[in-house]
Amino acid sequence: MKKNKEPKFLEPTRLIVTGIAKSKKIMVSERNSLIPIDLDIFNKLKDYLSERVIDFYQWRDGFTYGWSPKNVDNPDIYGRINISKLEHLFDETIVKLDQPEGYVFNGNSSEKIELGGVFRPLDYFADEACIGFFSDYGSLDELYYHDFGASFYSLKVDFEGYFKLLTKSYGYAYWQQVILNKEYNYGTDTTDRFKEDMPSLFADFDYDTFIELYESVRIDK
Repeated sequence: MKKNKEPKFLEPTRLIVTGIAKSKKIMVSERNSLIPIDLDIFNKLKDYLSERVIDFYQWRDGFTYGWSPKNVDNPDIYGRINISKLEHLFDETIVKLDQPEGYVFNGNSSEKIELGGVFRPLDYFADEACIGFFSDYGSLDELYYHDFGASFYSLKVDFEGYFKLLTKSYGYAYWQQVILNKEYNYGTDTTDRFKEDMPSLFADFDYDTFIELYESVRIDK
């Protein structure tokens, strides 16, 4: 009898959850069950998604996990992953760029391209920022950091690579800025906090290993 193939995102999700659970210095503050997708909705919307995003949503409809440190009164230290339910990629949370504008792109703050179309937030990890993709521009694979201000920054990873990075960052608040700091010199303060906080919260964390993983999952090597 042929075994069913294990969903691609099952193992990284398991690593995230178990990695957080192993730390004695944090407590889970938010979580949701992994809800099966509504196939009617999925079949209606899947043509707007990349293959890797499809791989996730045909398995589960969103994923939320949050944590905070025990006995530490610092609002800047927390973690949150908030992968949207599929229908939210098509509701009022989208960002429409009716007039193309120039945004920082591709590793050099002086090098810009014009982005336009519809930006769809995938990971709404904070009220002030999110990670998403442009469904009407270039490659559906490429994920961007958006701060709801004036900028979109390419993370140079696809959704599968992004999930792999979550297995090391555990959703630490604004960890994405560590990549932006490396690529664009954006988010130095966050990088400094990340380097200091993560080893004290998670015994298995190593910053150099995190950066090596990022380099391995980049889609524009």
